[in-house]
This record gives sequence, C-alpha cells and structure tokens, in this order.
Amino acid sequence: PEAILAATDQLENMCRHDADEIVRATALPALICLSTTDETSAKACSVLHKCLQDDDWRVRTAAAAASSQLVGSFPRLSLKLLTPLSEAHRNARGGVRQAAHKALSAVRQTIPTLLKEAYKKQYATIPSFFSSAEAPWPIREAYLPISIQDRKAVRAREQQPSPTQESKSLATQNELALTALFDGCDAAKEARTVLLVGAAGMGKTTLCHKLAYAWAQGRWYATKFEAVYLLPVRHLTKAKYHGGDLRSRHNLETVIAQECFGAQNRDDDAFEALVDYLKHQLEERSERVLLIIDGLDERQDASEALIEQALRRGNHAYRLLVGRPYGAEAERNKLL
Repeated sequence: PEAILAATDQLENMCRHDADEIVRATALPALICLSTTDETSAKACSVLHKCLQDDDWRVRTAAAAASSQLVGSFPRLSLKLLTPLSEAHRNARGGVRQAAHKALSAVRQTIPTLLKEAYKKQYATIPSFFSSAEAPWPIREAYLPISIQDRKAVRAREQQPSPTQESKSLATQNELALTALFDGCDAAKEARTVLLVGAAGMGKTTLCHKLAYAWAQGRWYATKFEAVYLLPVRHLTKAKYHGGDLRSRHNLETVIAQECFGAQNRDDDAFEALVDYLKHQLEERSERVLLIIDGLDERQDASEALIEQALRRGNHAYRLLVGRPYGAEAERNKLL
C-alpha cells in the first residue's frame, strides 16, 4: 500500500506539472489503474478535472478516456466529472470530442445507479408495528394489496350517504398485482397517471417505499423506467424551497436532487451538475421517468407551485399519485 500511494503521488505530480504533454497524457492511464481506494480515486478525479481543461488535445483525450474507466469503478465520482466532460465535449473536435462523448455516456449511465444505491439504503426496512425496540422488518415482506376501481361506481358510492355492501363490491373490481400497475398505460398517449387512494394508516407511504426499493433492485419495471423519483408532498414546503440558495431553488429538478439523491451531493459543483442532468432528463427523456407523488392530502405547508410542477413537468412522464380518499375525485378531474 505504501508503494502504491507513493506511485500515485508521483503520477499525480507528473499529470499536473510535467512540461511534456506526452508524459502528462501517458501518466493518466497509469494513475487510474492505481486508483483502487477512496483516497486515491478522489485524487485521480481531481487530476482528471484539471487535465480535461489542458491546452494539449492529447492530454484532454487521455483524460476523457480515463474518466470512463474511473467512474466504472467509482460511480459516486460521476457527478464531479459531469460538468468538465460536458464542457470538453462542447468545445472540442475530433478525437477529444469522441472520447468526451463516450465518457459522458458512461457518466450518465451511472447516475441511476447512484439513485438505486440511495433507495436500497433508505427503504430496505420498515419499523416494527409492535415495538420500537424490535428490529425493523424487511420491506420486501410487506403485503400491501391494491385494487382496480371502476370510476363510475366509485362516484356513485361517494354520493351515497351510507354506501351499501353491493355498491362497495361494484366499485372494487379485482385485486391488481403491483407488477401490472402501469401495464394499461400506453407510452404513446398523454394519460399515464395512476391515482392510488387509501385511508389513513393503510400503508400508502410504505407501498411507495416498497415500489422504489423494488425498482432499485431490478424487480419492478426495471426496463420501463430509467428513473423512479419518490417525492413526499410533506417535504415540499415553502420554508425548505424558498429559492434563496443553490439547494432551495423553486424547481422540480432541485427537489428531486435533494429528496431522492440526498447526502450524496454535498459538493456544490456535483449538485449543480446533477440538477442540470435532471432538467435535461425531464425535458428530453421524460417518457422513461416515473414520479411518485406521495401524500396529496398533506399539502397544508407545501408549495402549491412545486406540486403543480410535479404534476405537470415532463409532459411524457408517468406518475403515481397517492393520497387519502377525500378529494380524490377532484384530483382525478384535474388530470383529465
């Protein structure tokens, strides 16, 4: 280990300060090969950031190629390289542009991986219902049945002062498997929204966590959705997203970066790069995105403008709206 650290220090010095462009370019692949720890990979990332702005095209080409290799081993560094690679791709020609394009593709493919890793940590378990002293339960074992409801029967039932058992049976047609939740939604149509309602304490939020976790594990619409963004309405407050700084901007991409990726983006440059990526995704690839908006009935302190963005931004995105039964018909009518 000591020899490797000494070698990486020497290679880093060569990449940063050697007057010979060929030496700088050839030292980069060696530096990446030796970057096997968090410490050495962070150093290598810093070197790549500098070399992507080098005056010599050979150094920039080598840096772009090395970036692909580094993010393959350390996906968490992808956001730190997203901005310099984008600039290199935008401003370069020939081999530099080609290498930067390939590296950008590799970096963008790792961002869903970061999201999945965050979900696997955050939503793997649920607290015990019986005692806080008990170990949490695996969320995979949570049984949360959902049913398809006939819209006309539901409206008729809601208008009855005392719904009969027969009217309840007509409204609830059959239990629906979670794996079929979006099977009736045609990607070529505008209507790709599912409204899920349930009484208080029935497990709506747990179901949202279960779906996000299952997607992260590749067990729920893994190929249909490039990204699943879970947004609790109760977090979208005016106090939190007041627009006063980078992380409180009043737009959907900032909310997703904060609520879904969280602590992985403490670095401001990485956070801003992620926000730019999300903005592009919502504008250009929204048909591969699912927005889960949990708690439509919990909007007392929430920003209505942010909720409206979550409901409207990304014209081709899929949406799962979750809330309590009261007001469900009004929410449904807004989306028709």
